[in-house]
Amino acid sequence: MRVEWLEKALKHLEDEANYIALENPRAADDFSDAIFASVDKLAQFLPMNREAGSKTPENGQYPIGHI
Repeated sequence: MRVEWLEKALKHLEDEANYIALENPRAADDFSDAIFASVDKLAQFLPMNREAGSKTPENGQYPIGHI
């Protein structure tokens, strides 16, 4: 599955990271990295979690998930 980030979600993530960076810039980077890594894992996991016997769409692509 391909994940497409909404601009609003990216802005919220940026705002949160900037707030964390006021006290600890390294923690802010780690926070952002962890969010993106978690979303990547989720995007990889979801197609594997389909019901047994289900098939991918004819074009072989999964729908886009929006965050």
